[in-house]
Amino acid sequence: MKFNLRVVAYLLIYVAGTLFLTSRNASAITVIVFGLVTIGTIAAILSQNSAKRPPRRETRKPATSTDRDLRIAQDVQQALLNLPVPDVAGIKVAKYCKAATRIGGDFVIIQTHEGTNLNPNESRIPGVIEFKGTRSHFMGLGVGDVAGHGVPSALIMALCTGLFSDISAIEKTPGALLAKTNSQLSSLLIHSDIQYVTATYVMIYPTERRLVVARAGHPPAFIVHSNGETTDLNAEGTLLGMFPSEEYESVTYPLQSGDRVVLYTDGIIELRDNKGHELGIDFLKSAIISAGSKSIDEIIPAALTSYKGIDSATDDITLVVVEVS
Repeated sequence: MKFNLRVVAYLLIYVAGTLFLTSRNASAITVIVFGLVTIGTIAAILSQNSAKRPPRRETRKPATSTDRDLRIAQDVQQALLNLPVPDVAGIKVAKYCKAATRIGGDFVIIQTHEGTNLNPNESRIPGVIEFKGTRSHFMGLGVGDVAGHGVPSALIMALCTGLFSDISAIEKTPGALLAKTNSQLSSLLIHSDIQYVTATYVMIYPTERRLVVARAGHPPAFIVHSNGETTDLNAEGTLLGMFPSEEYESVTYPLQSGDRVVLYTDGIIELRDNKGHELGIDFLKSAIISAGSKSIDEIIPAALTSYKGIDSATDDITLVVVEVS
């Protein structure tokens, strides 16, 4: 076999990534997905090299191992994207994920967390304030987009899924979560063809009617209020994987009953009309507002009817809507 630097690079990523995830006690599914997508990448590279060689005289059966590996990677990735949404009182979630090719680079993380709220309580001692702790559940939700397309992006997508899941169990603010993820991701991306990842992560507290958001070079999420007005969820933070010591801002926004929080990747706002003009964020907002009378299960299909060319999109598309009751 002819020496191939790209194959060697991905083998190094596989070894380093597996050791890294294992050392961080990553879940078994994360390690498996990471391994499958890496194998698919190497198989695709070898297949491309074989296609460039002049045909031999003898007749050979067409190779099917690459298609088989890619199909396995696709099935595992779809299973990862379509994991059941955790149940949190006061929150309902709808999501849509569509890869531009067989496997994509978008990812969605939805997790539940338990926290303690300290509330003032009456004290029998004058001048002394007592606090009573109550347990409450909240939801952590992240949407991300790996630069590029195809197998290499899917490889990093699997890695990001594991990192976000593991780090969110430790870091309790979105900004700290992105900072830790960025630090660990930077040391791994240096060995790959992928240069960066964009992401938005929110923590939604339904009982307290608030959310906290952090953003890493990603288009801003937004809230659609029951009166049809919108609020952009802005927070300062650059791309993941480029600057290891970067800090990310966590910003808090109030919520009201009936609010819908919308997260997405740039694939949907970069779709174009029949004149070639980019539809943009305002078109997405209008589509969500127009579908506002629909239930949470119907809102995304209703909103997507406004997009005529979505089936021929050349970029991965992810759309998530969270309803707060």
